[in-house]
Amino acid sequence: MKRLAIGGGLAMGFMAVAACATSEEPTRPLPEPEPEPKVVDASVQDVVVGSDDANGEPSGPPCNADGWCKTVLPDADLVLKDIWPLPEQAFAIADSYNSGVKVLEWTSADSTWRYIDDNSQNEKAFAEFGARIWAPSADEVYYAVSPGTVFHGTRPVPPATAWSWSSSRLQDNNVRPIEGDYRARTIGVWGTGSQDVYAWHSNTVFRAERPGNGGIEWVVEYVANDFDTADEQLAISGIAGTAGDDLWFAGARSGDFGIGGGCSILVRKAGEGYRRIADGVRSPNCTAREGVPLLLGNVTWPTELQSWGPNRVFFGALDTLLAVQIMEDGGAYSVREAVVPSAVWEPLGTPFGDISKITSFWRESEDHLWFVGGYAKSARGLVARGTRIWDDGGNFQFSSTAHNGVPSRVANRIRGTSATNLWIVGDRYALHKTTP
Repeated sequence: MKRLAIGGGLAMGFMAVAACATSEEPTRPLPEPEPEPKVVDASVQDVVVGSDDANGEPSGPPCNADGWCKTVLPDADLVLKDIWPLPEQAFAIADSYNSGVKVLEWTSADSTWRYIDDNSQNEKAFAEFGARIWAPSADEVYYAVSPGTVFHGTRPVPPATAWSWSSSRLQDNNVRPIEGDYRARTIGVWGTGSQDVYAWHSNTVFRAERPGNGGIEWVVEYVANDFDTADEQLAISGIAGTAGDDLWFAGARSGDFGIGGGCSILVRKAGEGYRRIADGVRSPNCTAREGVPLLLGNVTWPTELQSWGPNRVFFGALDTLLAVQIMEDGGAYSVREAVVPSAVWEPLGTPFGDISKITSFWRESEDHLWFVGGYAKSARGLVARGTRIWDDGGNFQFSSTAHNGVPSRVANRIRGTSATNLWIVGDRYALHKTTP
Protein backbone atom coordinates (compact mmCIF):
# COMPACT_ATOMS: atom_id res chain seq x y z
CA MET A 1 0.00 0.00 0.00
CA LYS A 2 2.98 2.29 -0.24
CA ARG A 3 2.46 5.47 -2.21
CA LEU A 4 5.80 7.16 -2.83
CA ALA A 5 6.55 10.52 -4.31
CA ILE A 6 10.24 10.04 -4.90
CA GLY A 7 13.20 11.23 -6.85
CA GLY A 8 14.65 14.41 -8.24
CA GLY A 9 11.23 15.92 -8.81
CA LEU A 10 10.11 16.31 -5.22
CA ALA A 11 11.73 17.15 -1.93
CA MET A 12 9.71 17.89 1.15
CA GLY A 13 9.77 20.09 3.93
CA PHE A 14 10.24 23.58 4.95
CA MET A 15 12.79 24.40 7.56
CA ALA A 16 16.49 24.91 7.18
CA VAL A 17 18.81 24.46 10.08
CA ALA A 18 20.21 27.22 12.23
CA ALA A 19 23.92 27.58 11.71
CA CYS A 20 24.53 27.89 15.43
CA ALA A 21 23.05 24.44 16.23
CA THR A 22 25.23 21.61 17.55
CA SER A 23 25.28 17.90 16.89
CA GLU A 24 25.84 16.89 20.47
CA GLU A 25 23.46 14.33 21.94
CA PRO A 26 21.05 16.20 24.24
CA THR A 27 20.14 15.09 27.73
CA ARG A 28 16.79 15.46 29.37
CA PRO A 29 16.53 19.02 30.70
CA LEU A 30 17.43 19.49 34.33
CA PRO A 31 15.22 21.76 36.41
CA GLU A 32 16.77 25.21 36.45
CA PRO A 33 16.69 27.72 39.30
CA GLU A 34 14.20 30.53 38.93
CA PRO A 35 15.75 33.64 37.37
CA GLU A 36 16.22 36.72 39.50
CA PRO A 37 13.05 38.81 39.67
CA LYS A 38 12.97 41.56 37.11
CA VAL A 39 10.19 43.92 36.11
CA VAL A 40 9.85 43.68 32.34
CA ASP A 41 7.29 46.39 31.84
CA ALA A 42 6.45 48.71 34.69
CA SER A 43 3.16 49.65 33.07
CA VAL A 44 1.90 46.07 33.26
CA GLN A 45 1.02 44.25 36.46
CA ASP A 46 3.59 41.52 37.05
CA VAL A 47 2.35 38.01 37.30
CA VAL A 48 3.52 34.54 38.18
CA VAL A 49 4.54 31.81 35.79
CA GLY A 50 4.33 28.11 36.55
CA SER A 51 4.40 26.35 39.88
CA ASP A 52 6.00 27.76 43.01
CA ASP A 53 6.08 24.78 45.35
CA ALA A 54 6.94 21.09 45.26
CA ASN A 55 3.34 20.01 44.76
CA GLY A 56 2.82 22.15 41.69
CA GLU A 57 0.36 24.46 43.44
CA PRO A 58 0.64 28.02 42.10
CA SER A 59 0.86 30.96 44.49
CA GLY A 60 -0.22 34.56 44.03
CA PRO A 61 -3.11 35.78 41.89
CA PRO A 62 -4.09 33.27 39.18
CA CYS A 63 -4.27 35.84 36.38
CA ASN A 64 -2.32 38.96 35.48
CA ALA A 65 -3.41 42.29 34.04
CA ASP A 66 -2.96 41.00 30.50
CA GLY A 67 -5.21 38.00 31.17
CA TRP A 68 -2.65 35.18 31.32
CA CYS A 69 -3.81 32.71 33.98
CA LYS A 70 -1.83 29.98 35.71
CA THR A 71 -2.96 26.38 35.61
CA VAL A 72 -1.94 23.65 38.07
CA LEU A 73 0.62 21.07 36.89
CA PRO A 74 0.92 17.68 38.63
CA ASP A 75 4.72 18.00 39.00
CA ALA A 76 7.05 20.96 39.25
CA ASP A 77 9.72 19.76 36.80
CA LEU A 78 7.58 19.43 33.66
CA VAL A 79 8.84 21.09 30.48
CA LEU A 80 5.72 21.31 28.30
CA LYS A 81 6.70 20.86 24.64
CA ASP A 82 3.37 21.11 22.84
CA ILE A 83 -0.32 21.64 23.51
CA TRP A 84 -3.53 21.00 21.58
CA PRO A 85 -6.49 22.99 22.91
CA LEU A 86 -10.19 22.23 22.53
CA PRO A 87 -13.11 24.40 23.74
CA GLU A 88 -13.36 22.77 27.20
CA GLN A 89 -10.20 20.65 27.32
CA ALA A 90 -6.55 20.70 26.33
CA PHE A 91 -3.93 18.00 25.82
CA ALA A 92 -0.20 18.49 26.31
CA ILE A 93 3.06 16.56 26.04
CA ALA A 94 5.93 17.24 28.41
CA ASP A 95 9.45 16.16 29.27
CA SER A 96 10.35 15.48 32.88
CA TYR A 97 13.85 14.82 34.21
CA ASN A 98 12.37 12.53 36.85
CA SER A 99 9.48 10.87 34.97
CA GLY A 100 10.43 10.88 31.28
CA VAL A 101 7.87 11.85 28.65
CA LYS A 102 4.39 12.49 30.04
CA VAL A 103 0.98 13.23 28.45
CA LEU A 104 -1.56 15.40 30.24
CA GLU A 105 -5.18 16.52 29.98
CA TRP A 106 -6.66 19.77 31.31
CA THR A 107 -10.36 20.40 31.82
CA SER A 108 -12.18 23.66 32.39
CA ALA A 109 -14.10 22.14 35.32
CA ASP A 110 -11.18 22.57 37.75
CA SER A 111 -8.41 24.14 35.65
CA THR A 112 -6.04 21.31 36.59
CA TRP A 113 -3.74 19.08 34.54
CA ARG A 114 -3.72 15.30 35.04
CA TYR A 115 -1.65 12.50 33.49
CA ILE A 116 -3.47 10.26 31.04
CA ASP A 117 -0.62 8.18 29.54
CA ASP A 118 0.03 4.55 30.52
CA ASN A 119 3.82 5.12 30.82
CA SER A 120 4.52 2.52 28.11
CA GLN A 121 6.46 5.20 26.24
CA ASN A 122 9.00 5.19 29.07
CA GLU A 123 8.85 1.57 30.22
CA LYS A 124 9.54 0.24 26.72
CA ALA A 125 12.16 2.91 25.97
CA PHE A 126 10.17 4.30 23.05
CA ALA A 127 10.52 7.90 24.16
CA GLU A 128 13.67 9.96 24.11
CA PHE A 129 12.00 13.37 23.96
CA GLY A 130 8.43 14.58 23.63
CA ALA A 131 7.64 16.19 20.28
CA ARG A 132 4.05 16.92 19.15
CA ILE A 133 0.47 16.26 20.21
CA TRP A 134 -2.78 16.50 18.26
CA ALA A 135 -6.41 15.64 19.07
CA PRO A 136 -9.34 15.37 16.64
CA SER A 137 -11.77 15.41 19.59
CA ALA A 138 -11.94 15.32 23.36
CA ASP A 139 -12.09 11.51 23.27
CA GLU A 140 -9.09 10.77 21.04
CA VAL A 141 -5.49 11.96 21.02
CA TYR A 142 -2.23 11.28 19.16
CA TYR A 143 1.27 12.16 20.27
CA ALA A 144 4.75 11.67 18.83
CA VAL A 145 8.09 11.11 20.56
CA SER A 146 11.61 10.95 19.22
CA PRO A 147 13.32 9.05 17.83
CA GLY A 148 10.28 7.86 15.84
CA THR A 149 7.18 6.53 17.61
CA VAL A 150 3.54 7.69 17.39
CA PHE A 151 0.97 6.85 20.09
CA HIS A 152 -2.81 6.79 19.74
CA GLY A 153 -5.13 7.00 22.73
CA THR A 154 -8.88 6.80 23.31
CA ARG A 155 -10.86 7.96 26.32
CA PRO A 156 -12.21 5.21 28.62
CA VAL A 157 -15.88 4.32 28.55
CA PRO A 158 -17.28 4.01 32.12
CA PRO A 159 -16.83 2.04 34.28
CA ALA A 160 -13.28 1.95 32.84
CA THR A 161 -11.07 4.80 34.06
CA ALA A 162 -7.80 4.44 32.15
CA TRP A 163 -7.14 5.62 28.60
CA SER A 164 -6.37 2.90 26.02
CA TRP A 165 -3.08 3.32 24.13
CA SER A 166 -1.36 1.77 21.12
CA SER A 167 1.93 2.71 19.47
CA SER A 168 3.64 2.44 16.08
CA ARG A 169 7.33 2.78 15.27
CA LEU A 170 7.85 4.68 11.99
CA GLN A 171 10.59 3.81 9.55
CA ASP A 172 13.49 6.15 8.77
CA ASN A 173 14.24 6.49 5.05
CA ASN A 174 17.13 8.94 5.28
CA VAL A 175 20.60 8.08 4.01
CA ARG A 176 21.94 8.70 7.52
CA PRO A 177 19.89 8.91 10.72
CA ILE A 178 19.29 12.43 12.00
CA GLU A 179 21.13 12.96 15.25
CA GLY A 180 20.73 15.00 18.41
CA ASP A 181 17.73 17.09 19.36
CA TYR A 182 16.81 17.44 15.67
CA ARG A 183 15.17 14.04 16.09
CA ALA A 184 12.50 15.73 18.20
CA ARG A 185 12.00 18.39 15.51
CA THR A 186 11.50 15.88 12.71
CA ILE A 187 8.80 13.70 14.27
CA GLY A 188 5.20 14.79 14.66
CA VAL A 189 1.52 14.06 14.09
CA TRP A 190 -1.34 16.20 12.79
CA GLY A 191 -4.62 15.86 10.94
CA THR A 192 -7.62 17.61 9.47
CA GLY A 193 -10.07 15.22 11.17
CA SER A 194 -10.40 11.82 12.82
CA GLN A 195 -10.30 10.07 9.42
CA ASP A 196 -7.50 12.18 7.94
CA VAL A 197 -4.38 11.88 10.12
CA TYR A 198 -0.71 12.23 9.16
CA ALA A 199 2.62 11.64 10.87
CA TRP A 200 6.07 12.66 9.77
CA HIS A 201 9.42 11.18 10.71
CA SER A 202 12.85 12.02 9.32
CA ASN A 203 12.27 12.47 5.56
CA THR A 204 8.92 10.65 5.25
CA VAL A 205 5.23 11.52 5.64
CA PHE A 206 2.81 8.75 6.67
CA ARG A 207 -0.98 8.60 6.48
CA ALA A 208 -3.06 6.69 9.03
CA GLU A 209 -5.25 3.89 7.66
CA ARG A 210 -7.61 1.74 9.69
CA PRO A 211 -7.69 -1.80 8.26
CA GLY A 212 -10.85 -2.75 10.16
CA ASN A 213 -9.33 -4.58 13.11
CA GLY A 214 -9.40 -1.51 15.30
CA GLY A 215 -5.74 -0.76 14.80
CA ILE A 216 -3.91 1.89 12.80
CA GLU A 217 -1.54 1.25 9.91
CA TRP A 218 0.83 4.07 8.94
CA VAL A 219 1.18 4.02 5.14
CA VAL A 220 3.94 5.93 3.37
CA GLU A 221 2.46 9.02 1.75
CA TYR A 222 5.59 10.86 0.65
CA VAL A 223 9.36 10.41 0.77
CA ALA A 224 11.81 13.26 0.29
CA ASN A 225 14.89 11.51 -1.09
CA ASP A 226 16.23 13.50 -4.04
CA PHE A 227 19.65 13.84 -2.43
CA ASP A 228 22.19 15.94 -4.30
CA THR A 229 25.20 14.39 -2.58
CA ALA A 230 25.94 11.22 -0.66
CA ASP A 231 26.26 13.12 2.62
CA GLU A 232 23.06 15.17 2.26
CA GLN A 233 20.09 14.74 4.59
CA LEU A 234 16.47 15.73 4.05
CA ALA A 235 14.04 16.26 6.91
CA ILE A 236 10.35 16.99 7.25
CA SER A 237 9.35 19.24 10.11
CA GLY A 238 5.72 20.19 9.65
CA ILE A 239 2.41 19.63 7.86
CA ALA A 240 -0.57 21.94 7.46
CA GLY A 241 -3.68 22.07 5.29
CA THR A 242 -7.44 22.09 5.17
CA ALA A 243 -8.20 18.61 3.75
CA GLY A 244 -6.53 15.48 2.42
CA ASP A 245 -6.29 17.03 -1.04
CA ASP A 246 -4.94 20.35 0.24
CA LEU A 247 -1.75 19.78 2.21
CA TRP A 248 1.56 21.59 2.68
CA PHE A 249 4.68 19.65 3.63
CA ALA A 250 7.71 21.50 4.95
CA GLY A 251 11.28 20.63 5.83
CA ALA A 252 14.94 21.21 4.97
CA ARG A 253 17.90 19.85 3.10
CA SER A 254 21.31 19.99 4.74
CA GLY A 255 24.73 18.41 4.74
CA ASP A 256 24.55 17.86 8.48
CA PHE A 257 21.60 18.91 10.65
CA GLY A 258 23.88 18.94 13.65
CA ILE A 259 26.00 21.71 12.12
CA GLY A 260 23.46 23.67 10.10
CA GLY A 261 23.58 25.55 6.83
CA GLY A 262 20.61 24.17 4.91
CA CYS A 263 17.92 25.11 2.42
CA SER A 264 14.20 25.35 3.08
CA ILE A 265 11.89 23.26 0.93
CA LEU A 266 8.12 23.45 0.64
CA VAL A 267 5.84 20.98 -1.15
CA ARG A 268 2.13 21.26 -1.78
CA LYS A 269 -0.31 18.41 -2.36
CA ALA A 270 -3.41 19.37 -4.33
CA GLY A 271 -5.72 16.55 -5.35
CA GLU A 272 -3.54 13.51 -6.00
CA GLY A 273 -0.48 15.43 -7.15
CA TYR A 274 2.52 17.00 -5.45
CA ARG A 275 4.07 20.28 -6.49
CA ARG A 276 7.39 21.56 -5.24
CA ILE A 277 6.98 25.21 -4.33
CA ALA A 278 10.44 26.00 -2.99
CA ASP A 279 13.85 24.36 -2.84
CA GLY A 280 17.53 25.22 -3.16
CA VAL A 281 20.99 23.88 -3.88
CA ARG A 282 23.65 24.01 -1.16
CA SER A 283 26.78 25.58 -2.60
CA PRO A 284 27.55 26.07 0.33
CA ASN A 285 24.81 28.68 0.78
CA CYS A 286 21.44 28.15 -0.87
CA THR A 287 21.16 28.99 -4.54
CA ALA A 288 18.20 28.61 -6.89
CA ARG A 289 17.47 25.15 -8.25
CA GLU A 290 16.65 24.79 -11.94
CA GLY A 291 12.90 24.91 -12.49
CA VAL A 292 12.13 25.82 -8.86
CA PRO A 293 12.54 29.35 -7.46
CA LEU A 294 14.53 29.73 -4.27
CA LEU A 295 11.53 31.52 -2.73
CA LEU A 296 12.27 30.95 0.95
CA GLY A 297 16.03 31.35 0.74
CA ASN A 298 18.42 30.26 3.44
CA VAL A 299 15.79 30.27 6.21
CA THR A 300 16.59 28.74 9.58
CA TRP A 301 14.17 26.24 11.11
CA PRO A 302 10.71 27.80 10.72
CA THR A 303 8.77 27.76 13.95
CA GLU A 304 5.29 26.85 12.80
CA LEU A 305 3.40 25.83 9.68
CA GLN A 306 -0.26 26.86 9.49
CA SER A 307 -2.71 26.98 6.60
CA TRP A 308 -5.20 29.76 5.98
CA GLY A 309 -7.68 28.66 3.31
CA PRO A 310 -6.95 26.29 0.45
CA ASN A 311 -4.26 28.41 -1.19
CA ARG A 312 -2.25 29.96 1.62
CA VAL A 313 0.23 28.86 4.26
CA PHE A 314 2.03 30.84 6.98
CA PHE A 315 5.31 30.23 8.75
CA GLY A 316 7.86 32.06 10.88
CA ALA A 317 11.64 32.05 11.10
CA LEU A 318 13.86 34.12 13.38
CA ASP A 319 12.09 37.50 13.57
CA THR A 320 10.23 37.16 10.26
CA LEU A 321 6.71 35.95 9.46
CA LEU A 322 6.10 34.76 5.90
CA ALA A 323 2.98 33.92 3.92
CA VAL A 324 3.05 31.87 0.73
CA GLN A 325 -0.03 32.22 -1.46
CA ILE A 326 -0.96 30.16 -4.49
CA MET A 327 -3.03 32.00 -7.05
CA GLU A 328 -6.49 30.59 -7.75
CA ASP A 329 -5.48 29.20 -11.14
CA GLY A 330 -2.65 27.27 -9.48
CA GLY A 331 -0.13 28.60 -11.93
CA ALA A 332 1.68 31.16 -9.78
CA TYR A 333 2.49 31.98 -6.20
CA SER A 334 3.61 34.97 -4.17
CA VAL A 335 5.36 35.55 -0.86
CA ARG A 336 4.50 38.21 1.70
CA GLU A 337 6.88 39.05 4.50
CA ALA A 338 6.37 40.75 7.85
CA VAL A 339 9.43 41.55 9.95
CA VAL A 340 8.83 41.96 13.68
CA PRO A 341 10.31 45.39 14.56
CA SER A 342 13.31 45.46 16.87
CA ALA A 343 11.33 47.60 19.33
CA VAL A 344 9.08 44.62 20.06
CA TRP A 345 12.06 42.74 21.51
CA GLU A 346 13.26 45.66 23.66
CA PRO A 347 11.47 44.54 26.88
CA LEU A 348 13.87 41.57 26.91
CA GLY A 349 16.94 43.75 26.66
CA THR A 350 19.64 43.20 24.05
CA PRO A 351 21.95 40.35 25.13
CA PHE A 352 25.35 40.72 23.46
CA GLY A 353 25.79 38.32 20.56
CA ASP A 354 22.31 36.82 20.94
CA ILE A 355 19.71 36.47 18.19
CA SER A 356 15.99 37.16 18.60
CA LYS A 357 13.75 34.43 17.25
CA ILE A 358 10.11 33.43 16.98
CA THR A 359 9.52 29.98 18.45
CA SER A 360 5.79 29.59 17.73
CA PHE A 361 2.78 31.54 16.51
CA TRP A 362 -0.97 31.20 16.28
CA ARG A 363 -3.06 33.08 13.75
CA GLU A 364 -6.21 34.73 15.02
CA SER A 365 -7.13 35.80 11.48
CA GLU A 366 -5.28 36.37 8.23
CA ASP A 367 -3.51 39.52 9.43
CA HIS A 368 -3.91 39.19 13.21
CA LEU A 369 -1.76 36.73 15.12
CA TRP A 370 -0.02 35.97 18.39
CA PHE A 371 3.59 34.87 18.58
CA VAL A 372 6.05 33.79 21.26
CA GLY A 373 9.80 33.94 21.14
CA GLY A 374 12.90 35.23 22.81
CA TYR A 375 16.64 35.21 22.37
CA ALA A 376 18.37 32.04 21.23
CA LYS A 377 20.60 31.86 24.30
CA SER A 378 18.44 33.75 26.80
CA ALA A 379 15.90 32.22 29.16
CA ARG A 380 13.50 35.18 29.03
CA GLY A 381 10.52 34.90 26.71
CA LEU A 382 8.40 37.31 24.74
CA VAL A 383 4.67 37.21 23.95
CA ALA A 384 3.19 39.69 21.47
CA ARG A 385 0.08 40.19 19.36
CA GLY A 386 0.41 41.49 15.84
CA THR A 387 -2.33 43.30 13.94
CA ARG A 388 -2.24 44.40 10.30
CA ILE A 389 1.03 42.52 10.13
CA TRP A 390 1.33 42.76 6.35
CA ASP A 391 1.27 46.56 6.45
CA ASP A 392 4.59 48.36 6.48
CA GLY A 393 5.88 47.81 10.02
CA GLY A 394 2.60 46.31 11.21
CA ASN A 395 1.40 46.83 14.76
CA PHE A 396 2.87 44.56 17.44
CA GLN A 397 1.91 44.83 21.12
CA PHE A 398 3.92 43.31 23.97
CA SER A 399 1.93 41.10 26.37
CA SER A 400 3.31 40.46 29.84
CA THR A 401 3.25 36.94 31.30
CA ALA A 402 5.33 37.75 34.39
CA HIS A 403 4.29 36.82 37.93
CA ASN A 404 5.63 38.37 41.12
CA GLY A 405 8.24 40.12 39.00
CA VAL A 406 9.48 36.89 37.38
CA PRO A 407 9.08 36.82 33.58
CA SER A 408 8.36 33.53 31.84
CA ARG A 409 11.03 31.56 30.03
CA VAL A 410 10.79 31.26 26.25
CA ALA A 411 7.57 29.41 25.38
CA ASN A 412 7.75 26.22 23.35
CA ARG A 413 4.28 26.58 21.82
CA ILE A 414 1.32 28.92 21.54
CA ARG A 415 -2.01 27.58 20.30
CA GLY A 416 -5.66 28.52 20.53
CA THR A 417 -9.16 27.80 19.30
CA SER A 418 -10.33 31.41 19.41
CA ALA A 419 -9.31 34.84 20.67
CA THR A 420 -10.79 33.86 24.05
CA ASN A 421 -9.16 30.43 24.34
CA LEU A 422 -5.41 30.82 24.01
CA TRP A 423 -2.58 28.77 25.54
CA ILE A 424 1.17 29.22 26.06
CA VAL A 425 3.32 26.34 27.38
CA GLY A 426 6.97 26.06 28.30
CA ASP A 427 9.39 25.18 31.07
CA ARG A 428 7.24 24.37 34.14
CA TYR A 429 4.24 26.43 33.08
CA ALA A 430 0.98 26.39 31.13
CA LEU A 431 -0.77 29.75 30.82
CA HIS A 432 -4.38 30.13 29.69
CA LYS A 433 -5.96 33.31 28.33
CA THR A 434 -9.74 33.68 28.03
CA THR A 435 -9.96 37.43 27.52
CA PRO A 436 -9.68 39.08 24.08
